Amino acid sequence: FVYPKGSEAPLAVNTYKIPSYIASASTESIKSKLVGQINYQMKFGEYKFVVIASDFNNPAIIDSTEFNLLVENYSSGVKMSDIELATSINKSTDTKSIFYKNTLEVTPNAGGLYGKNVSELYYYLELYNLSSANVSDEITFKKRVLNLNNEEQFSSFKKIKRGPESRVETGMIKIDTMKSGSYILELSLI
Repeated sequence: FVYPKGSEAPLAVNTYKIPSYIASASTESIKSKLVGQINYQMKFGEYKFVVIASDFNNPAIIDSTEFNLLVENYSSGVKMSDIELATSINKSTDTKSIFYKNTLEVTPNAGGLYGKNVSELYYYLELYNLSSANVSDEITFKKRVLNLNNEEQFSSFKKIKRGPESRVETGMIKIDTMKSGSYILELSLI
């Protein structure tokens, strides 16, 4: 369900059946994840999402979560979309894929967990309003990884020549040499 802030009337209601068979409670079957994506075109504003999941064969097994979302107005000033963490990003022409975006197939890592089996962190974001009124002829895209003590673990810079008013930025960071722990990915436009 998708609700505008303060409304009891949903803007969207979707129901899906997703086949997921687990033969046993083995460690491997418990680790398997279902990853999907639903796209909505929404006006800027505040929304509440409610997701409910249940076992088709046993509706008494049910769980739910909800979260708020602010859809920003990107019509003025330089703006950066949210960062999407991914397990892979590849060139694609499959416009019917649920993960297709701007000539790319971006497979999300919704849990944001990386490690032994997922040793490369991919990211995707969009930059808006890069007009001459908002930015100089050359801008700098900076990426950093910080630990929870705010100590820099990795950083790099990339110069970008002003071109189209909107553009996609993607990248990959190898994390296989990093110590186990929580980290902050910081992406900025200077």
